[in-house]
Amino acid sequence: MPTFELDEEIQDMQKMLRDFATEMIRPAYREAEHAGETPSELRESIKELSVHLVDMPEEYGGLGKDIRSAVVLEEELSYGDVGITVDVQDTSIGANAILIFGTDEQKTNLLTPILESGDGIAACFSEKGNPVSPEFIETTWREKEGSYKLMGSKTFVVGAGRAKNYLVLAKKDGSNDWQDLRLFLIAADTPGVVVGDRLGTLGLETCAVADVALMGVKVDSSRVLSAESSDAFKSKLGKVLDYARIVTCARMVGVMSATSDYSAKYSTERIAFDLPISQHQSIAFMVSDNATDVDACRWMTWQAAHEYVRGGESTANRALAHVVERAQKVATDSVQILGGHGFIQDHPVEKWMRDLRALSLIPGNDLFPEHG
Repeated sequence: MPTFELDEEIQDMQKMLRDFATEMIRPAYREAEHAGETPSELRESIKELSVHLVDMPEEYGGLGKDIRSAVVLEEELSYGDVGITVDVQDTSIGANAILIFGTDEQKTNLLTPILESGDGIAACFSEKGNPVSPEFIETTWREKEGSYKLMGSKTFVVGAGRAKNYLVLAKKDGSNDWQDLRLFLIAADTPGVVVGDRLGTLGLETCAVADVALMGVKVDSSRVLSAESSDAFKSKLGKVLDYARIVTCARMVGVMSATSDYSAKYSTERIAFDLPISQHQSIAFMVSDNATDVDACRWMTWQAAHEYVRGGESTANRALAHVVERAQKVATDSVQILGGHGFIQDHPVEKWMRDLRALSLIPGNDLFPEHG
């Protein structure tokens, strides 16, 4: 059975981030939600914490840890507010794709400057809710004289219009072979990249979400990520999406923990029938079940991260399925514990319930069969 003892550096960062999330992120959550973006000063402060560098190799500017450390820190940021976390922590999934697919030269020339600048990478995988498989992908590429031209569109792109780069999945025009799929790292200001109107979402309103059209976008071959065979591409893409699922689990656990803590504290302060409602059995059961679910989901997330690093059988899909289900239960029960107060914006639990639902629908979480 794996153990998950954190090294001293990560433990120190975990404690620091919990304080930062409580004192700096939590007070800004409603302002950020109404504005539709993270306040600029807070964004810069979070970037300076270097959480996006934790699981990146030192030779490319990272801290040399792995996803097991990253999930701990992502949870702490999300404890403050997951909308702000998703909005600001917009580098890691794309950077991980470069790390998995890229050649040594691409890692040096593409990954290093992105990690140094902290520029965001918006993942453009989803098309009309279809799974990631060549026969369902309509965005295509054609190669000519050392460059590629892309045509197509992507839906529900988180970070659209705000990220400095887009990571686009496309197939060779006329082919349904996995080997003919490519990932393209495209600068946001490239001619032909057209961002649609911002979409209204149930939760995660701090994040920009929109469709992105690719109208004859020209991409140099140095910014194209590929694999040597169909099986290799499928396996590597599976790893990229497993990483996204595990990070999503960690963020959801952070929101679950915040929701559970908030409703438990409320239950000790709210008096009904001359007693704190925490002393009424039905409420006590919900508070206890919430805390149990948080611990269980955290364990499953850590186990999935451990298997990801070890290269064993992937448990990312199973972890995500369980975390999504239990997160909704924790959020709903927390709203119930607050009663009528749970449905008004004087308290954050209604937002957390919406955020958890939206977070479960981020592309990548249900687009690809489980990677083994």
